[in-house]
Amino acid sequence: MDNLYNKLSRVHETVSDGAGSVMTSSGDIAYARGGMFGAVGQDNFNKPFPGLDDKWEERKKKRTKLMREAIDGKIVELQQNITTQLQGLASTSKLSYKQFMTFGNTKDLTPNNIMIGLLREDNDIEKMKTYFSQDVGELELISTALQSSQDLNKFEEFATFDYLFGCRIKSVPIKTVVLIYEGVMDMTYTEKESLTIGDPDIAGIMQERTRCKITVSGKWARVFPTNGFFDQNFYSILREVIKSDFDGVNPEGEEGDEQIDNEAE
Repeated sequence: MDNLYNKLSRVHETVSDGAGSVMTSSGDIAYARGGMFGAVGQDNFNKPFPGLDDKWEERKKKRTKLMREAIDGKIVELQQNITTQLQGLASTSKLSYKQFMTFGNTKDLTPNNIMIGLLREDNDIEKMKTYFSQDVGELELISTALQSSQDLNKFEEFATFDYLFGCRIKSVPIKTVVLIYEGVMDMTYTEKESLTIGDPDIAGIMQERTRCKITVSGKWARVFPTNGFFDQNFYSILREVIKSDFDGVNPEGEEGDEQIDNEAE
């Protein structure tokens, strides 16, 4: 039995190919210098793809450039998507500022706590892009929030403003009457509006005829619509009251714009 074991061991170590040559044993393969894949050195780790050694850095730089361009393109695409959604919100707003502006002699008094002023919408939306993060993930979250009407206050870009969009507009239809309209949409997409009238008597008449709510402070009265928004009927009655009950002559002289603006605030 021992002789048979020795013979088998020698056959395993040295195998003839029939032509007198000797094949390498399994032991030789296991302990050959460098193994089957050549010598293992630091250069092989730095250049993992044989045959591309001379072009590896060039390919790496090109791929990095393409990735950067793809990211930049995605950022521009997302920013445009967000601005388009904001423009859509403004265009479908129920705020009645356009009807108010038919009273004429208007001045934009929109404060800085409104992110997008409706009378300077294009400029403010373009400027708003400078507030946005350059992070694709953050922009995607903002876009998704707009699509699903989620609260925007949680995003840093919007947190510094009280309102998403809106306006404050002054109109002086006649010298004795100052009107100041304010309409806004907050970061939860809730819209509201009010009208300040520089004559409590007019506000009182409007309350009787339209059932609106008013608050009076000195010579100023603030009017709130009962149904959330001023409608065409409200503005028609207001125009009628101003024209029929007052002749537009101010015996004390016209107040300066600066004084009126400061008092309205």
